[in-house]
Amino acid sequence: MCICYNSADEANIRKQKMVYTDAQLPKNIFIEELPNAFLYGSMGMAIDQVLKELSDYDHYFKKPGVVSMHGGFGPMNYQ
Repeated sequence: MCICYNSADEANIRKQKMVYTDAQLPKNIFIEELPNAFLYGSMGMAIDQVLKELSDYDHYFKKPGVVSMHGGFGPMNYQ
């Protein structure tokens, strides 16, 4: 189970700045170090994995009221 490492107020402020905005993320932003090797053998395999994970995401949130806890933003729903 994931917990939020910020207070509810701080998580909400961060969510408003980063999630609920029309601002575009800058290009080439890195959150952590890039891996030394590719995880998938080809671009096609990587794309297939992204599409599978997007499908899993949609399926997870099919049930009304489902919320997932984000470590920095707190409770997050499908939207």
